[in-house]
Amino acid sequence: MVDKTTLKSLDIKGIGNGVQVNSLPARVVGLTQGNRSIVSNPFMFTSLESANAYLTSGQTSSLQCKLPSGSQDLICTNTYSKVPQTSTLTQPPTQPNKLAASDLITYVLIQAKPGQNLQVLKK
Repeated sequence: MVDKTTLKSLDIKGIGNGVQVNSLPARVVGLTQGNRSIVSNPFMFTSLESANAYLTSGQTSSLQCKLPSGSQDLICTNTYSKVPQTSTLTQPPTQPNKLAASDLITYVLIQAKPGQNLQVLKK
């Protein structure tokens, strides 16, 4: 889903339109109103699994952990690198992977019910 005011700038005709997010195909299934960003790229609303797939498409990740001598604390680094495009996609992509502890998530969008205490939701 995208905000309806961004359709023209994203070259989207409307609901049902096929698009490409990074190197993966996607389809617009709905529109929002009032969610346009004025300080960043347009927002796209999708599941966490699909968002993770879109963000990392065309990339590989590796998790490297070290246990420093004399320490009990593991130090881990998650590294992303681009995969060279050597061929075109001939088959539809598989379902996105479930999220893992090593996946980067900077925020989660939730929906409050009318009358629900927002301070409780923020915790």
